[in-house]
Amino acid sequence: MSITSKERNYFTRLCTTKIAEDNEKIYCVSFAFSRLYEIDKKTGEVINLKIKRNESEPDFSYYSIEKVNEKLILIPLKPNEIVVYDLISKSADYIELKSLDYISKRKEVAKNAKFVCSYSKDNYVYLLGAFYPAIIKFNVDTYETEYITEWVGRLEEKKNFDYNLVTGCTAQGDKLFMSMGYYPSVMVMDTKDNSIEIIKINTPYNGFSGICLKEDDIWLTTFGEGDNGVVRYNMISGRTDNINIIKKESRINFPFSIPYCIEDYVYIMPQRAKHVFKIDVKTNNVEIVNSLDFLFDEEDVKQYLEVRCYPIKQIDEIITFIETKDFSWIEYNTKTDTFDRNTYPYQTDFESRIAERSCEIMKANTSNQVNENSVFSLNRFLDYLINSEITH
Repeated sequence: MSITSKERNYFTRLCTTKIAEDNEKIYCVSFAFSRLYEIDKKTGEVINLKIKRNESEPDFSYYSIEKVNEKLILIPLKPNEIVVYDLISKSADYIELKSLDYISKRKEVAKNAKFVCSYSKDNYVYLLGAFYPAIIKFNVDTYETEYITEWVGRLEEKKNFDYNLVTGCTAQGDKLFMSMGYYPSVMVMDTKDNSIEIIKINTPYNGFSGICLKEDDIWLTTFGEGDNGVVRYNMISGRTDNINIIKKESRINFPFSIPYCIEDYVYIMPQRAKHVFKIDVKTNNVEIVNSLDFLFDEEDVKQYLEVRCYPIKQIDEIITFIETKDFSWIEYNTKTDTFDRNTYPYQTDFESRIAERSCEIMKANTSNQVNENSVFSLNRFLDYLINSEITH
């Protein structure tokens, strides 16, 4: 059975969730094979920076990345270690995480979703626990790790912690604001003394997937099953506006990812929703960004990654995201309502053929049950060849 063009693009075009960069280079970790790459901004050349691979879970290993001076810090989703890659020596160090008791009832899921966001300030990187029950303050110079856990005991009780703790973050001065997925709340950390405040938000929604700040207002995209709105919370008055984005009859689970506050609008990036939306901060009126609709025109969201796009950065009026239709990197100019697109081929022909062949075998060999969203390493492919009657 042949693989689709979407699947082929996944194995040949670089896809990631967050980037770090300087004036000349972009750095990121690929979904497939979890490799660290350097992209030359002028030429588009993609170079593999060698790090140790987690052979037991080779794909989707790192969800975030930070650059502090000449070091890259890889934030673990699945591995039990932080990776520090030195751009000068071209070598990597591995700092093992402390073993903590997960509060989620889904222990195996929790161990494979430790952190999905991070923040850097001065010589520190903050790893913000998704299912890992801590915020880690990591000193990039000394490798000292401080585990901040007091806040976990103050969390609002819920039937279970099936959803992420911290889902997103944004900073204002010394304050770090974090959206919470498991419960409709915002956590605020003062990075000067590590003190933490938890703000409960008066909303019918289950929790939040992302956060941005506009003056005294906190804007939050909703996270839970059937949640299809955006919340605006004023830090001075405590007023909460629950803004419906998608009509009730069209509700889908986990529709949005990250909001971006840009001038007089808040841009809402889709996870499973079919549009990019923008909200006028003066009126709370919602509009669809029609110029980007062609990127999300498939009726069924069951795409290869079950997500329509991955927002990776926002600087001034430019939002950069990767759409999963053909894995193009889109730079959208909110001021001119125009965009540029690029793709970054990143694997050798041999690696691509191996990955494509493994996907074909997975489709044809129904006796081997495999998660349809998995990406296949060479080890997995060889396992299929050994256990399968399918041959070249």
